[in-house]
Amino acid sequence: ETMSATSVADLQAKIKEAGDKVKALKVEKKPKDDPELVAAVAELNKCKADLTELTKPVETNPFAKCRSELEDITKRRFFYRPAFDIYGGTAGLFTY
Repeated sequence: ETMSATSVADLQAKIKEAGDKVKALKVEKKPKDDPELVAAVAELNKCKADLTELTKPVETNPFAKCRSELEDITKRRFFYRPAFDIYGGTAGLFTY
């Protein structure tokens, strides 16, 4: 965990440096299509994406991604059905 904490701190430092560089270029009134500014913004966006990837939560539930598919299959095969769903439904009641 200390390795990832160090990596997060390193990425945050890189983001600050890249952000300062972009700010400095904008203060110099560089045009938006200036190659140096475009490269600096790309580097800043890359660092932000890396930080987001590194800090995203780890999904521990293997069924979380396929729950909607599972619910769809069970409804189509009539394993369970919201009560009166074929007539417009009633909230909170289920038929098994």
